[in-house]
Amino acid sequence: MDLTDDRKAVAAALRQVSRSIAELAAALDGNVPGDDLAVRQAAALREFDVLPERGLSRAEASAAFKRHGLDPRSSGSWIQGGYLMREGDRRWLASKGREWMSANEHMSQA
Repeated sequence: MDLTDDRKAVAAALRQVSRSIAELAAALDGNVPGDDLAVRQAAALREFDVLPERGLSRAEASAAFKRHGLDPRSSGSWIQGGYLMREGDRRWLASKGREWMSANEHMSQA
């Protein structure tokens, strides 16, 4: 084996390491291969299923979205769409969100 073969082998190994690191980062972000977006969204919404006076704070809501691989900034869209409610620093599941969650729960059990 000459120096050129060694370099090619090292380059191939580095590409494999790079792919593995990218896959690990995706898993840490909650992007698990085969994991359905609707399943993660329903799981995140389940965390908001509390009484309004016990609603999640901004930090808790952000953590809930992150736990399920969702961008915390998307909570504004869920609120505007009527799936989540917000008053002051509290966020909780609206009836529309509860209906959507119920309709999509079967996906996580499939």
